[in-house]
Amino acid sequence: MPSFDETIKPAAILGNGPSLKDFDFQNNLRDYATFGMNAAYRFWDRINWYPDYYSCLDTVVGLSHKDEIRRLIERADEYGIRGFLLRDSLIKELGPAGHSPKTSNFDYSYLALIGSPYVTTGTHTLAWAAFLG
Repeated sequence: MPSFDETIKPAAILGNGPSLKDFDFQNNLRDYATFGMNAAYRFWDRINWYPDYYSCLDTVVGLSHKDEIRRLIERADEYGIRGFLLRDSLIKELGPAGHSPKTSNFDYSYLALIGSPYVTTGTHTLAWAAFLG
């Protein structure tokens, strides 16, 4: 599983929606390890900014957005994305991109044991941030 290789920084777990409209990502998140999720890549593409870490744990969303998630993985170095937390079903659908060294399988990680039996991308991304330090 990818880990931080720098001084511990506070984490910013980012949602999506109207509240992001006027937020200055480049300047306001400079000192944070950033975690983005699900289909927010559509917004990031428009502003040319990407988080350090990406997660998608919803099995329906993941499979329906697999082509775009594959793109994020394949262009991770260009976008500055250091790690991905994905479900096993999506990893299998992504083919070779799903087996990138930057990709972690949620279903075979300790994170799958955290919290309730219901997996939500937001709560488990917060746990992932804590796990990474």
